[in-house]
Amino acid sequence: MTSKPLVLAVLKWGATFGVLAGLLIGAYGVHQAMQAELAGEVEKVKSPRRLKEGILDIGADNAERLGLADERPRALDWLPRLVLYGRVTENPQAAAEVRAPLAGTWRAAGTALGQKVKKGDTLGWLEARVGPEQRLDLGNKRSEARIRVLGGEEEVKLQQARVDSLKTVAAQAIIARGELDAALIQLAQAKNQLALARAAVELWDRALKDIDSGQVHADSPWKLPLISPVEGEVSEVAAHSGTALEAGAPIFKVVDFGRILVRLDIPPALLAKGRPTEVELLGPSSAPATLQGVLRPAHKDKLPPMLKVKLLGPAPKLDVPSQYVPYWYEAADNAASDIWRPGLAVQALVKQPGADPAAALSIPQDAVLYHEGRSLVYLELGPGKYQKREVQLLGREGGRWIVRQRQDHAVVGLAPNESVVTRNAQALLSEEFRGEADLD
Repeated sequence: MTSKPLVLAVLKWGATFGVLAGLLIGAYGVHQAMQAELAGEVEKVKSPRRLKEGILDIGADNAERLGLADERPRALDWLPRLVLYGRVTENPQAAAEVRAPLAGTWRAAGTALGQKVKKGDTLGWLEARVGPEQRLDLGNKRSEARIRVLGGEEEVKLQQARVDSLKTVAAQAIIARGELDAALIQLAQAKNQLALARAAVELWDRALKDIDSGQVHADSPWKLPLISPVEGEVSEVAAHSGTALEAGAPIFKVVDFGRILVRLDIPPALLAKGRPTEVELLGPSSAPATLQGVLRPAHKDKLPPMLKVKLLGPAPKLDVPSQYVPYWYEAADNAASDIWRPGLAVQALVKQPGADPAAALSIPQDAVLYHEGRSLVYLELGPGKYQKREVQLLGREGGRWIVRQRQDHAVVGLAPNESVVTRNAQALLSEEFRGEADLD
């Protein structure tokens, strides 16, 4: 009797374990099927392998969709450049000071430091300050004007009475018409003199009233507008609004930073072969003078433009520590004032005299890519087919890079008959990376 419940318990637990094992085997089978199905779907969405033996094949349709463009390099002979160092300085011929013409109180018109102004713009007004001697002189002039008014009124009365009597006589044809006309002319002249005297009295009255009240209205003769003598930027503000100034005191300084003046220190060895008459300046984010294939540009895709400057003359003082001879160079045309500011340290490129020219090619600036410390370009081999090539940068000329010509099928460089991608080359690099990621 005791063995029967034990047998039933064994059978019950055995059936339970059998059901659980069946469920686990079924779940594992479903999981494997789902994994196989998912792997098939992933395989379907993978991009086709486009990079084969170093050639990127994206197809002609994709190349048109990406907006790629190409051109052949321009062959030229490139002379090596020497690097000169210098600094942008303030051009005295492009700066002007605004000073107080008279003693008085300065009232600014909202002009602030760094504000750009045009020639003729009103920078503010000067309320002239009048001393006791000037006030006494104004009082005397007002008294003289009042006396002239009284004399003018009497003269007008006399001339008017004469004209009235001559009109009565002339009507009776007793005198000639010419005598009456002469009297009318004298009456008009007397009235003009009286009007001028009254205007002078009004002027001196208003001037003395302004002086005594201490308030200068908009059209007061003691409120002198000060205007900008040149077009440029306010670089100094020497007096704030409401400041009492003496005659000749500086108020503003306006500088045209577009007129670039640079001091360059030139080695005596270079001067022995003649002073460089024209050099090219490199901006703060520009590339070094000689580039040997490794270039990491600034955060901008576009490098700042280079500036050509011409020789102006020698600077007055020799640089004693280096024994370099300083010279002034000036830009022929106005440049971007937000780049070439006074105090900016610059580098200048000068063609090395006596050097042998190197065979080089000129390509657009947008054709060069930078990756893993290398300067790269993409060559078009055929419709939709491209190849990546490293190039050696020699320098810049305008908006184009100068690269060394490829010699004897070397792995670095370009040949004149090869077509370089000049627009949206970065898209090809992205396509190459995407294919590599899919293969991984």
